Amino acid sequence: MSALTTKEDKLNEYASLVVRYNELFNLTCEKTKADFLNNQVNEIVYALSYFENYNGEVLYDIGSGAGLPGIVLSIFMDETEFVLVERSKKRANFLRMAVNLLSLYPRVKVEEKELSSFKNSISVVTFRALSNFSHIEKDLYNALKPNGVALLFKGKLSSIMSDNYSPDLWKVDISQYEFLQKQRAIVKLSILK
Repeated sequence: MSALTTKEDKLNEYASLVVRYNELFNLTCEKTKADFLNNQVNEIVYALSYFENYNGEVLYDIGSGAGLPGIVLSIFMDETEFVLVERSKKRANFLRMAVNLLSLYPRVKVEEKELSSFKNSISVVTFRALSNFSHIEKDLYNALKPNGVALLFKGKLSSIMSDNYSPDLWKVDISQYEFLQKQRAIVKLSILK
């Protein structure tokens, strides 16, 4: 796979892998490579500027699933190490295969763990497709170092507000943008310790 020299080559190969193994690993609702690129990958590329301040850090992608946003971000953020955290053995195996085939290892690693296994050890974390923040809030707070941040990909403003971030734990900054004529947001949670 050393022929994958450009970011576009890697994104295309990554999309091909996801579509090829989707049925086996249950990775995404998208059925075609074009749909996966247009609806999933391109949103992360579009939102890349929100992650620029963290280039050079170790960025954790919790519940990485198909590798979103971690693999896509890692293709663009050359100076950043990534840890893709996935509790499902099947999906973790897919992530390991993708990281190796895309020549992202050793800068990108896969850990088959629960968020609760991290204690005061993460500086920057990201989530995508997180449906209920209250289920992970305590574990996230305990996993982050002092001054740690979480960057969450979210949809409509109403879904952001329904998450009820604890004001005694987090400073909340919301950056809204439009993608494919839909309101989207990056929610930045800065830990208050």
